[in-house]
Amino acid sequence: GSRASWPRSRSAPSGPASDCNTRARQPRHKRTAAIYALVGAAALMRVLAPLTALDAALLFGLSGLAWIGAFSLFVILYGPLLVGRRRA
Repeated sequence: GSRASWPRSRSAPSGPASDCNTRARQPRHKRTAAIYALVGAAALMRVLAPLTALDAALLFGLSGLAWIGAFSLFVILYGPLLVGRRRA
């Protein structure tokens, strides 16, 4: 195509493949953001634990719980997608 036709209109696809509309995907993106937030918080707590006046064991424990929460959310959210059958 020529450059004159750019930018093209980005209309939403129609038909059976368009079942994944924005509203349907939005909750998954929010939960994915929560997974990243938990992993980031866990890493931050683990790094800062020995540097703060707070009890390091407490921060290490909270960090571990955040990792467990992030992994649990990942398994709940993406597990069915990873082990399910593919669509033809």
